[in-house]
Amino acid sequence: MRTAVVDRMTPKERMVAFRAGKPIDRIPCCPGIENSGIRLLGMKFRDYATDATSMADAAIACFKIYRPDSVGCSSDCFTISEAMGSVLNFPEDDVPQLLTPIVKTRADVKKLRGADPKKDGRLQVFVEATKKCVRAIGDEVFISAATGGPFTTAAGLRGTENFARDIYRDPELVHELLKLSLESCLTFTDAIHDAGGSAEFSEPIASCSLISEKHFREFALPYLIPLVERIKHYEGGSASLHVCGKTMNILSALVETGVTTLSLDNVVDIAEVKRLIGDKVCLTGNVPPTEVLFKGTPEMVDASVYEILRKGYDNPRGFIMSTGCGVPTDAPPENIHALMNAVRKYGAWPVTFDD
Repeated sequence: MRTAVVDRMTPKERMVAFRAGKPIDRIPCCPGIENSGIRLLGMKFRDYATDATSMADAAIACFKIYRPDSVGCSSDCFTISEAMGSVLNFPEDDVPQLLTPIVKTRADVKKLRGADPKKDGRLQVFVEATKKCVRAIGDEVFISAATGGPFTTAAGLRGTENFARDIYRDPELVHELLKLSLESCLTFTDAIHDAGGSAEFSEPIASCSLISEKHFREFALPYLIPLVERIKHYEGGSASLHVCGKTMNILSALVETGVTTLSLDNVVDIAEVKRLIGDKVCLTGNVPPTEVLFKGTPEMVDASVYEILRKGYDNPRGFIMSTGCGVPTDAPPENIHALMNAVRKYGAWPVTFDD
């Protein structure tokens, strides 16, 4: 039976070598476990989501205990929507939720202004948390800050259901909201870069679980392209994107965004995605965060990592082990340790499998 191999590189050394196509000690692992730091420190989610020191402390604790290959400051997908005027609800110990979108009528669009990371909403929380993480652990690991992309941000300005209806009844309004959302996403990207980190975005509202390929190409793709270009400008040509839900019908469109790394939900099969676009992008994924990391056992985590690595490790443009989406805050620490240890067992380079 295999045992975990001790890491011979720091996470930053590993990712630098991986991006350059140079030898690495094992497959990188960048799971969505940032929120787990909350429980390590006994804090409530509201404090984590609204206070820079709390957010940074949780991310730093998560890194020091689990040693993932990236560390992110993230809370929810409507951070920029809030900074532009929408109101969120902040439960004491749960993810912030969209409460009151700012755009109730078409006339409300006139109220919108681009979000200023220095003063609007919680953007400064992310900027300051990024700075604190960079100072504390930035010599060992890359730091990122993540939130919703232009399509998801626009949905947060209008309300998801109304936004979905507007795609059919008022596409001009949709494009107006998307242009303003893109502007704020670009400003957020600039601010996080200036803080020493990299901006990352997810588009949970833009998957084929909610919209069609036609609508993705019409409304999401044109606004992701310039955002990806801005990120690549700062990151030496690298940019990643996560899209929750079903994405098989939009894989070619996702490649057209220009991303170099595509993070996949666990509802899609890594082997099939590899067959279709593996020669074009690095793939990241996709251990089920709820069924396996939260509800499962260490043995289930180990088996899931083995199977996903077996399917994806030889992707032509590279493979990064991760989770299909963000891991629930209360996922057992032993399962997160099992995830990292399984990557060290089965992902040690050169990767081989017994079957």
